[in-house]
Amino acid sequence: MTEVSIPHDDFSRDIIARGTSANRFADEEIAKRHGREYVATGTDRIVIVDPTDPTRVLALERDPEQLSPKAAEELLNLHGIYATLFPHNFPEVYEAQGTTLGEEGVSGTSRQRIQKSRIPLPRRLAVRYPFLRVEAICSEVGIPLDIDRQHSKNFMTGRDRGEYYVDTLYPLSRQQLEKLHAIAPGYMEQQGFSAADREKVAKCLTNLNEITSY
Repeated sequence: MTEVSIPHDDFSRDIIARGTSANRFADEEIAKRHGREYVATGTDRIVIVDPTDPTRVLALERDPEQLSPKAAEELLNLHGIYATLFPHNFPEVYEAQGTTLGEEGVSGTSRQRIQKSRIPLPRRLAVRYPFLRVEAICSEVGIPLDIDRQHSKNFMTGRDRGEYYVDTLYPLSRQQLEKLHAIAPGYMEQQGFSAADREKVAKCLTNLNEITSY
């Protein structure tokens, strides 16, 4: 299991104690009370700035048991692949931690912080790397892409003018994973990805195969 710098402290206990009901104002009040910098409220989690690293955010699950250790490892490796393939459209997930059913704990992720541009621009100028391009490439090449497209808040334009999907990717089926394993290496070589990037994706694919095999 990959450990995350989300301590099981009074802040996380207060968030967990509220249950699965998402309420932005309640989340903001709890974060302020505990000296945390609030970022966003999601259906399943609250996002704050990592108090130890302002370039990262911590996404804390409201119900720790909704993210198991196995699911956390799967999420970490899956995001590692897509953030490498599309670095201006998926934030890096650096760490992930899940909680075993019946155990007391805290679940969540440490992710790259995507900050909005300070300069207001028309959309045609503000977005240099549109997410539509990701969807077009995935459709053309055959890379599986399973995301929540229903909520506009899941997308955000960063200071690099990339349109980011800031929610969590859905897990891939065994068939989808096999397809990704077959397509990603050739696509990366064709597009001129670095050896380090290709090695990272290969490692993530190997880890996913091992995780989903049991």
